[in-house]
Amino acid sequence: MAIVQTLPLPLEPAPEAATAPQAPAMGSVSSLISGRPCPGGPAPPRHHGPPGPTFFRQQDGLLRGGYEAQEPLCPAVPPRKAVPGTSFTYINEDFRTESPPSPSSDIEDAREQRARNAHLRGPPPKLIPVSGKLEKVCQKSGEISLLKQQLKESQAELVQKGSELVALRVALREARAALRVSEGRARGLQEAARARELELEACSQELQRHRQEAERLREKAGQLDTEAAGLREPPVPPAMADPFLLAESDEAKAQRAAAGVGGSLRAQVERLRAELQRERRRGEEQRDSFEGERLAWQAEKEQVIRYQKQLQHNYIQMYRRNRQLEQELQQLSLELEARELADLGLAEPAPCICLEEITATEI
Repeated sequence: MAIVQTLPLPLEPAPEAATAPQAPAMGSVSSLISGRPCPGGPAPPRHHGPPGPTFFRQQDGLLRGGYEAQEPLCPAVPPRKAVPGTSFTYINEDFRTESPPSPSSDIEDAREQRARNAHLRGPPPKLIPVSGKLEKVCQKSGEISLLKQQLKESQAELVQKGSELVALRVALREARAALRVSEGRARGLQEAARARELELEACSQELQRHRQEAERLREKAGQLDTEAAGLREPPVPPAMADPFLLAESDEAKAQRAAAGVGGSLRAQVERLRAELQRERRRGEEQRDSFEGERLAWQAEKEQVIRYQKQLQHNYIQMYRRNRQLEQELQQLSLELEARELADLGLAEPAPCICLEEITATEI
């Protein structure tokens, strides 16, 4: 395929062209083919006579040699190379069409056509052969534009994924900080609970000691009751009694002895019973307070464990989401790299296998 460009050129060497009226610039190719005048100016008079030999030689030389002074459209193709049997195209700003095979291949046909269109008095079209690389270049340009657009979209998506990944990392860092705070609080509560357990154990030991002391006091009170009952019995009369004591009645002696010893024993027993009641009330109060503290500690412990489980669940979910976003980002990067390698004609790298490890702990 070849491209023909119509360019105006004054014919100063030809004396016939100098005496002829100046023709306006060439218009569309349709006017060139049909022989109609250019709409840019008045129509010149038709010349039906054959042109002179000087004009034909000049046109033939221009067709064969081309315009060396002007710069061609495609510098890579030499303008003097004749391509027989190749299609040519007239390039104009208004109209483009394909012409029959090159007139340079047949000089007689070119002369006849120049004789028919002699009234135009314009320069002959310049023949510039163009290879089929132009279509390939246009196709490659379109593919490159499409790949650039896809690259921009992929980069925008990568930027979005990167921002989401940064946000998730910030949230993960905050969750880890909150988890560390909750773990510190849980450790503090566990230490407090351990201290309470030690206090409870000490109080239990003290309560056991008080119970043992109360049992010992009960035994002592029983012994005292037994002694008091034995003192209430009438004493055995001695073999040799005092004559003054013999004068007293036995009942009076027993009452006097019982009144002296029994009063002290009753007072001691009452005192021991009152002390025992106080110890019982004190033990019950301590037991109630210890039970209330144990229930409060158990409730706080359950709350801390529930809070830790919730934080661990949130941490695992955030970790999975982070891993998913990283895998998507890596997949997009691999697709973009594979696309670039495919454009360059290289082999695709082997896909990497991502292993994920999640360790779950139970509280």
